[in-house]
Amino acid sequence: MSIPFLSPIDLNKLEIQNAVIQQLAIAPSSPVTGQFYYLTTDNTINYWNGTAWKVLDVTSSGHLQNTDLGTSSATFYIGSAGPLIKSASGAFSLRNAGDTADANLTVNDLAVGGSLIVTGTAPFPRKFVTATHAATSSIAITHNLGTKDVVASVRRIADDFIVQTQSVATSTTVVTFTFGVAPTANSLSFTVMG
Repeated sequence: MSIPFLSPIDLNKLEIQNAVIQQLAIAPSSPVTGQFYYLTTDNTINYWNGTAWKVLDVTSSGHLQNTDLGTSSATFYIGSAGPLIKSASGAFSLRNAGDTADANLTVNDLAVGGSLIVTGTAPFPRKFVTATHAATSSIAITHNLGTKDVVASVRRIADDFIVQTQSVATSTTVVTFTFGVAPTANSLSFTVMG
């Protein structure tokens, strides 16, 4: 039988040894801020933050939040069963809780400062732009969009004039532009969308 204490216990900075947290199958009723217990149905330590019960779960493979600035950990969990954020070789990855597949991401606006590379089916047009080409009358632009259903355009860089020329989707990753006269190297900007 437990001994009820009606006032705080001051251990005078001494440690508690071999202690076990209260084990329950359901959350205690009428909790107070800072109260915690061990939930036996899912083997988690839970604490009351003043509004709701939260899981206190720091695993060996990550952290519950991504606010640990300055740490060297490459994995952060969002919640106890939510997705996790990983960093490997400079690449950001949003994975499911089990780290078995990529997680879904929903945003209102997405700004991309560099190239956007889509590896699956994109619900929006993807764009590839390059201004690197040789001085030749047939210029093959590799876009890697994975489809022949593309819209291609050519812009002269010097004056932003849209150049009318023949373009052929030679494969699902290449559009070939043909010119009557070879343009100067790197004088044109090629855009392929699909």
